[in-house]
Amino acid sequence: MTTQHYTINMSNTSNNDEGALAAYARVLPAGVTHPTASIGRVIAVGTTSTRSLESAWDPQANGGEGTITARNRDATSLYLLPGSTFHVIDGLITNFHVPKSTLMMLVSAFSSREHIMAAYRHAIENRYRMLSFGDAMFIKPAK
Repeated sequence: MTTQHYTINMSNTSNNDEGALAAYARVLPAGVTHPTASIGRVIAVGTTSTRSLESAWDPQANGGEGTITARNRDATSLYLLPGSTFHVIDGLITNFHVPKSTLMMLVSAFSSREHIMAAYRHAIENRYRMLSFGDAMFIKPAK
């Protein structure tokens, strides 16, 4: 199995959502309509990247099969809550978020509340650092 790594520089953008989306669109080869078709799994780093990538999904594009479309500075109102369908990302690296927050809802939607609560119990028992400057977790989608 070959792993491809991409470095994305967002330092010249005023908004990380826009920068992440623009950078992501550049790494997809021409004619590729879904990221996993050519580069394998898509692992989002952070919840902002997750929302940006999932906001770029257009279910009507590509003859109704769906694809990622450039959103050139478009805002998003996408909230990923339990019951949401994820079309782009296959994994998520993020920190341990504040309980009862929309970010906690997002990670619970991607995995499951039970898995996330088990991860938090493990983190607390092992004295992981929480919140923005703490330890991170890798989350796989719920099966």
